[in-house]
Amino acid sequence: MPIFISAQTVYEVEANPDGIIFPRMTTAQRNALSPVEGQCIFNRSSDRIECWTGAFWQSAGPVGATGATGPQGETGATGPQGSTGATGPQGETGATGATGAVGPQGETGATGATGPQGPGFLAYGSVFSNTVIAGGSANYQCTWDALNQQYLITFVGGVRYSFTKFSTQVTVESGSSFATATDFNNRLAIKIFDTNGNAVQRAFQFTTYQY
Repeated sequence: MPIFISAQTVYEVEANPDGIIFPRMTTAQRNALSPVEGQCIFNRSSDRIECWTGAFWQSAGPVGATGATGPQGETGATGPQGSTGATGPQGETGATGATGAVGPQGETGATGATGPQGPGFLAYGSVFSNTVIAGGSANYQCTWDALNQQYLITFVGGVRYSFTKFSTQVTVESGSSFATATDFNNRLAIKIFDTNGNAVQRAFQFTTYQY
């Protein structure tokens, strides 16, 4: 058995031709020592030779399995902002997007003032169906041509009406289909038709222009 030989808890070491026998003790007995650096023992609790490094007992046995990973440490402080890198090349232009919906129609503006009468104007008039003149420029006369079923307008001042030199717009009362304006023996001939295509007498208005 080992023999205690000093106050520093250094035990006697046995040696024989077969080897060295280190002091044998349990972990509890080892922990009660005041070891010196380089002191070694045989730990009966772990069956390992252990030597004091000056800070802890170092086992001379095989290395045990790696213990579990400890908890994650706190994140360190953010480092300083690095310098801005060079600007990359310009990317390709993307495809044109779809055309948006058409916006609402704006309000119609106010009608402008009527301009002065142009130099091509000749006459205008309003005539009852019985050829009585209801109004107008007062420079024409109207008669009914019963043979040809048409109204004849004669302009005063010797004006000779021709469709190559004049144009006339005619408006008839409701119930009539349409009206024609032609020249007839140097006069303006207005013929009015009902919805069946028959020539009829109706009140009308006309305006004549000279080219």
